[in-house]
Amino acid sequence: MEQRKIAKESDDLLFVKKGETYKIFTKRRDFDTVVAKDLITQITTASGGQDLRKLGIVGFDFPKPVKLIKFLIEIAAPKDAVVLDFFAGSGTTAQAVMELNNEDGGHRKFVLATLPELTYTLNSDGKKVARKGATTAFSAGYASIDEISRNRIEKAATMIKGNDLGTDSVNDYGFKHFRIVAPIQAALDEIENFADVEMQSDLFDNMVTDFLPNLLV
Repeated sequence: MEQRKIAKESDDLLFVKKGETYKIFTKRRDFDTVVAKDLITQITTASGGQDLRKLGIVGFDFPKPVKLIKFLIEIAAPKDAVVLDFFAGSGTTAQAVMELNNEDGGHRKFVLATLPELTYTLNSDGKKVARKGATTAFSAGYASIDEISRNRIEKAATMIKGNDLGTDSVNDYGFKHFRIVAPIQAALDEIENFADVEMQSDLFDNMVTDFLPNLLV
């Protein structure tokens, strides 16, 4: 079906070779540019699982493929973009950003946000039992989904450093981990003075626990 669609619309498509594959763009005849086609080939959902297995990580069903996120970043953002993934999941976006920087010398940064969803529940005896669909992750030692994200960033960074392409990349392969916590009453009382710059800093420190960067060596 994909081949028939490509053949039918070939006059409106632009094929750009990259490595051993081709990227497909739609020609915009009224502008001197191209936009992404609604047809993306050679990227499957199964490849997302393969990406994780290469890093020795298990326990996450149907993660986003790294190739797909890299493709979307390339067509949608400049090389110095800050890429936000508000549903970080297994951390695919972080790996995609680091890989792209390594490939083209980009200065991209990533921000990942996710809920610390537990992989277990407590039964009547107080014993931890894997949640439905999280058995593999729980058995692998992950207490929450965000632990998978952090582990992936560390392992992906190590892998990418080993495949350094010699580009002028600013990857430092480290990250900061912030956890939102309940504000103390004193912080709530000071919100009225939020316009004070120094007060803003103190308030932020009170409301967020800052974990030091997990620097990889």
